[in-house]
Amino acid sequence: MVKGSVADSVAKFNRDFQSELRPFARVTTSDLKSFIEDETPVDTGRLRRSFYVKRGSSGVQYIVRNRMEYAPWVEWDTGRHRPGGQYIIITPKRAEYLRFRGRTGDIVYTKRVRHPGSAGAHMFAKGAARLDAELPKRGDWFIRKIARQAGL
Repeated sequence: MVKGSVADSVAKFNRDFQSELRPFARVTTSDLKSFIEDETPVDTGRLRRSFYVKRGSSGVQYIVRNRMEYAPWVEWDTGRHRPGGQYIIITPKRAEYLRFRGRTGDIVYTKRVRHPGSAGAHMFAKGAARLDAELPKRGDWFIRKIARQAGL
């Protein structure tokens, strides 16, 4: 058998690929988290700071999550009505009045509002699109790196 044969190089490529895949997936998911954070609207900053990466059930699966209960409402559009045609009524929980900036820019105080709904920020979709644009370049770099290490 020839020293440094193609079979040996392919076997080394396979071992290196398996050992390098988890760190590659972790870094790529961390970058996805950063892209999502960049696309997240900021009021107090709590939503943006609440993203985290969780390891999934398989060895190379990582998931971007958010701790804030209102994150889905910021991600997707909220409709004007609840199911059944009822308006969404918002009332204060810790104060006597709600306080917010009205359409004209003036400060408004009121005991309740019928919420008109909000357009979603779609920060997950936008972050994923940014990563998707980079994936071919990243994947090519990853494969070339492993091939170089294996001598292919």
